[in-house]
Amino acid sequence: MKKWERYHTIWGMLFLGWVVSYIDRTATGPIVTWMIEHKISFFSDVPNPHEFGGLIGSLFFAGFMLNQFPGGNLGDKFGYRPIIILSILWAAVATFFTGLSGGLVMFVLFRVLLGLGEGILYSNDRSYIAFNTPPEKMGLGMGVVITGLSIGLTLATIGTPLLLEAFVPLMGYEAWRVPFLFMGFITLIVAVLMFKFMKPDKKLIQSADPNSPGVKEFYGKSLYHLSIYSLVFLVIIMAIYFTSTKLGLSSIVIAFILASLAPILIIYLYVTKKIRSAPFDYE
Repeated sequence: MKKWERYHTIWGMLFLGWVVSYIDRTATGPIVTWMIEHKISFFSDVPNPHEFGGLIGSLFFAGFMLNQFPGGNLGDKFGYRPIIILSILWAAVATFFTGLSGGLVMFVLFRVLLGLGEGILYSNDRSYIAFNTPPEKMGLGMGVVITGLSIGLTLATIGTPLLLEAFVPLMGYEAWRVPFLFMGFITLIVAVLMFKFMKPDKKLIQSADPNSPGVKEFYGKSLYHLSIYSLVFLVIIMAIYFTSTKLGLSSIVIAFILASLAPILIIYLYVTKKIRSAPFDYE
């Protein structure tokens, strides 16, 4: 039997990260559908609830898309591991507080925040795998990790309705909160496990850079800069949300507005940054 290596543990942790991240993301659809069908809470007064449910998904993806470059850039600067762990922790908090939402605006806001947090995982996990995995096993490692996406999607699609119905006798129509609260807690556990089992390998760091002073992790700086980017994007996305709902814009117009954010961001980055991607860091 082959020896269990550190990179196997990293694959496993990132696999779990993708599983919980995609459950947190995908669960929104079945939950919103359930709330609409049962005319529950703040969705009962929405004129076109199913279309509005699609809008929430679009706003989530806008946050996911916009934060990928900043997340990858910060991973190059401050280390991939801190950014990855912050992403999972961010997802845990956003998911948990979605379950505590008391109104439609807060519900949407926390779904957008989830997208902003998960975008930074997508732009850092492969770099972390690449540094810690032997070149001949790199493809296998990336395949193992990304499988977590499909498993998370499947679990959320099948499991969320079952969880909702299981808690209806106990909580009534407030059962919609349970999947968010439950997954927020589970995602937090995964973040703790990743922090514990993905600790940097000092020998690997020094072999890559003999002059390295050692292991230093920049969680504070990473969180600060991520928060700044996320706040800017959150304001932009929520402004689109308020404008579109107030003016009654069609889904096609909203899609065009959201899609236009990508080239605008690219132009902004090209004009202001003009930097090349950094080489793989040790985190």
